[in-house]
Amino acid sequence: MRADDDGFVGNPRKIQKMVGGNDDDLKVLLGKRFVLGFESGVIVIKHWLIHNQIRKDRYNETQYLDEKNPCK
Repeated sequence: MRADDDGFVGNPRKIQKMVGGNDDDLKVLLGKRFVLGFESGVIVIKHWLIHNQIRKDRYNETQYLDEKNPCK
């Protein structure tokens, strides 16, 4: 996958083009809440950490901290 260790994707349109998807595919994923979108254009895969285990010594925190911690 092209997401970082927390499940954030900075440029979902690039991945969409790589896999041959269209805008409707992304809209379906957003509509069914499999991915969550932010105003910045970043998306996060909702259950990323459930399905992808990363060892603590290999984990790198996401660069999208504003989206990760919206309360700050």
